[in-house]
Formats: sequence, C-alpha cells, structure tokens
Amino acid sequence: MAHVKKFVKGTINIMFFMIISALFGYLMKFVFSRMIKVEEIGLFYSVLGFITFFFFIRDLGLADSLVYFIPRFLIKNERSKIKSSILFTFKIQLIIGSIFYIFLLFISKGLAKFYFKDLRAQTLILILGLYYVLDGVVEILYKLFVGYRDFFLSQGTEFSITFFSSVSLVIFAFIGISIKWYGLSYLVSSIATIMIFGVLFFKKKFPFFSSTKTSKNIGKRMLKYSLPAMVGSFAGQIFNQQSIFFLTFFLGLEAVGLYVMALSLAKISIYFLKALSIVFIPTVASLWKQGKKIEINKTLFNIFSYAYLVCMPLALSIIIFSPQILKLIYTEKFLPAVPLLQLYAVYFLLYNFGEIIRHTFLSIGRPKISRNLTMVSLIVNIILNVILIPKIGLIGVAFADIFAAIITAVYGSIIFSKMTSLRIPFYRLGKIFVISIIFSILTFFLNNYLLFNEYTNLILSLFLSGSVYLFLVFFFKIVKIKDILNLIRT
Repeated sequence: MAHVKKFVKGTINIMFFMIISALFGYLMKFVFSRMIKVEEIGLFYSVLGFITFFFFIRDLGLADSLVYFIPRFLIKNERSKIKSSILFTFKIQLIIGSIFYIFLLFISKGLAKFYFKDLRAQTLILILGLYYVLDGVVEILYKLFVGYRDFFLSQGTEFSITFFSSVSLVIFAFIGISIKWYGLSYLVSSIATIMIFGVLFFKKKFPFFSSTKTSKNIGKRMLKYSLPAMVGSFAGQIFNQQSIFFLTFFLGLEAVGLYVMALSLAKISIYFLKALSIVFIPTVASLWKQGKKIEINKTLFNIFSYAYLVCMPLALSIIIFSPQILKLIYTEKFLPAVPLLQLYAVYFLLYNFGEIIRHTFLSIGRPKISRNLTMVSLIVNIILNVILIPKIGLIGVAFADIFAAIITAVYGSIIFSKMTSLRIPFYRLGKIFVISIIFSILTFFLNNYLLFNEYTNLILSLFLSGSVYLFLVFFFKIVKIKDILNLIRT
C-alpha cells in the first residue's frame, strides 16, 4: 500500500506542476505568435534544438543512472555510494560540457552562415552553449529528486526552468529585444534553478553531504548501466531533434516555426502519461528489487488504463477542433499547421504505448532493450524523413513519426511478451478505444449541428460528449467506483 500512496501522491504533484508549466509555456507561445515572425520563432527553436540535441553526451547517461541506483542505495542506507555517484556524475558533466562549449566557439560562425542561414544564430549558439553547461547541474538535481522519489521537488526543478525562461521570453518580446538575445532567458533560468534547488537538496535530502565519506569503484558500476542507456538517449535525442534538422535543411526556418507551435499543442495529450511515467520508473525499480511482480503488473495495468483514458479523448478533440484551437491560441497565420496538428495528435496516441513499454524495461534494469526499441524507431524515422519531407513538405515529418511509432509499438509488444512475465491490458485498451470512438462521433455531430458560434459549439460539444464518455467509462467497468474511492482514500 505504501508504494501505491507514493505513486498517487507523486502523480498528483507532477500533474500540478505540468499544468502550471503548460500554462506558462502556452502564454509564452501566445505572445510569440502575436509579436514575433514565424521564421524568427523557427530560428530560436532551431538553434535551441541544435544545442539540446547534444545533451545525451554531456554525462554519458549517468544522470539517468541516478534514478536507477539511488532507490537501491536508499533501501540499504548506502549514503556513501549516493555521494560518490553524485560527485562522479557532476565531474563528468562539467568536463564534457566545457569541452563542448570550446568546440562551439570555433564552429558557431560557420553554422550561422551555412546551416541556419541567419547570422543572428551565432549569438544564440554561444549563449545557449553556456546554458548547455549549466543545465547539466539542473539535470542532476532533477534526477536526484526523482531518485529520492520526491516528485514535488523534482517537478519544482523543471517548473523553475519553465517559469523563469517563459517570463524572461515574454518580457523580451514586449520590449522588442532582438531574437539573437533570447537565449539569455535559459541562462537566467538555469542559474536561478541551481541556486534554489541546490540549497533545497542539501538541506532537505542530504544534510550531511560534506561529512559523508565516499565509496570506491562506484563509477564503473554506474557506467556499466549508463552507457547502454546513453546510446538509447542518443537515439532518443536524434529522434526528438532530427525533425527540426531536416525541416531547417529542406524547408527553412518558417517550417520549423509552424512545426514547433503545432507540436506543442499536440503534446497536451501526453502530459498525464509523462506524469505517470516519472513516478513509474523508480516505483517499479524498487518493486522489482523486492521481487513484487504482482504489484508491478497492477501498476502496469493502471498506467496503461489511466494514460489512455485521458490521452485518447484529448487527442480526438485536438483532431476535430484543430482549426479553432490554432486560431484561438496562435492566430490565423498558423492555420497552415492544421494537418500537422491533427497528425501529431494521432502520433502521440501511438507514442504513449511505446513509451510505457520502454520505461518498463528501464525500470526492471534492462536498458539495452529500451535502447534497441529507440534505435529501431530512429532508423525508420530518419529514412522516412529524408524521403518524405522533400516530396510532400511539412506533413512528411508527421507521417515519418507516425510510422516509426507503429513499428516501436509492434516490435516492443513482441519483445515485451517474450522477455517478461508482465502483461499488457489489450482487452481494456480495446474498450477504451471503443468508447473514445463514440466520444469522437458524438463530438463531431454536436459541433456541426449546434447553432452557436464556433467557440461556443466547441465548449458545449466537449462538455456533453465528455459527460457521455465518463458514463461509458463506469458502465463498461474500465474504472470502478471503488477504484476512485480507493484513490481518494489513498
């Protein structure tokens, strides 16, 4: 019961911060869409994407290994190993980050001129290069809090970055600062976050850090886990950023601007899954260490069920109302992104499935399988991007992502059934799919036949069809009343 309480409490904490962070993020993009040109939005996010692409190599995957090892060290009260793992990770982050920044100093001018084709990119590259170094410390703090299963402070760390960067960017937009200085927002947010949450960690979680002795040979043990995970992170970073690379190369910065803005809206449907997943990894890692496979299966069933109960109607709503959503939040100049937004709503439904499977393998100490899943998806995605973007333009990137997500889901399911004793709740997912189709049909009908303006129709149709959806959830016993009461009591 204790792990259930931590799971529920952690998910609630994470969802709270995600909602607040999302509001700040969309406020920033709301201002961007009205005060900055689409190609300037593309320039900023294209350079940011280039810098964040190299995050995977900054610590050789060691930050991710903290989430795996710290719950195990805490069970045995091995605080010397926790201290050694923190110091080892920090040292590697600092060395690699510094080398990378020196490298940027030499290539920034050439990148700005020949790749981004905008000289303002050079200043952005150099400022965000400093952010690359500092964000390594932020990442360590975030992973430490997750490892300690303090999801309030872990999400507070992420929220701090979002809050300070969003507020700074909105101020920059209002006072008319050149886009080349916008990277300062991430620099400021990193410094503020390190100061605030560094103090909180050493006061609340590890107050005897300085007096604790270190442990030998922890580095080798961490690297044995982290290097396979790093390859997976490398593939994941390429997967997340290569779309921006190809769009910048084939179509230009305006296409990147449309892509980034549409993608941010489509991501609404995965916030709940992300909240569950962050809690899921250390929870299952701890249960697996204790041999509690029945509890792991229950946890897995719940994450699949609750993730899709939330994400499926959200994704379908985005598909149906994408023109209204884009006009309402971003203005009409972003309407060319309607098909892209609709396709990415479909993509994230498939992405959710693959991510749950991948996180399960990470949780039970099999990072190589998680890496292989990401690599297969990446190879398919790159090939399709090279083929489709030049031929069919902006929507080519979405079709490439969708097909790669299908491959990951199918391949992952096969490997999952062969290599674990855990089960995927396909029958329950089938019921969720059926009631979601009913929801979408009803929503589409009401939206087209209600005699109000388009935004009133949107609100009424979602409310009425959402009420029917909730009724069907309980009618088909996908979720039982006693489950809800148990969660409330928990």
